[in-house]
Amino acid sequence: MEISPDAAALLVEEFAAAGADEGTIWLIDEARRALTPVWNSGPHAEAFVGRHSQPLSVGLVSLVFMTGQALCENRVYWHAGQDPTLDHSLGLLTCSMIVVPLCIRGEACGVVSCVKLKRADSEEPDPPPFTAADLARITGAVQRLGCEMDRNV
Repeated sequence: MEISPDAAALLVEEFAAAGADEGTIWLIDEARRALTPVWNSGPHAEAFVGRHSQPLSVGLVSLVFMTGQALCENRVYWHAGQDPTLDHSLGLLTCSMIVVPLCIRGEACGVVSCVKLKRADSEEPDPPPFTAADLARITGAVQRLGCEMDRNV
């Protein structure tokens, strides 16, 4: 699925306003068994977009897809539901995460996530946490993205 330049610009702007390091659009695969990253706003995009697959049985992005409930989690690395596989492959630690369900034509098709990261070997303090206002901002952006995608389907 192609993401329009306007949609990408909207997401980049909203991720930055929330203080996120990067964000990702994850779409459900045809078998409805995993989420696949199809777009990412950050410097690590080439390392995992179209290459990584997140099984629906594990991880916070999968939890949001399965429940349809947005999530704002700080200290992600302490959360028992977090799947660290992608972090390990990138040498990063996800500190904070917002994940919002993405619907097209009223049907769940994936999620949008944004994260605050640090290097896995860093002894720096965690970045400031996401807030309820950040969650509302990203939720609004994802709803606008879904509306735009509705028009282009």
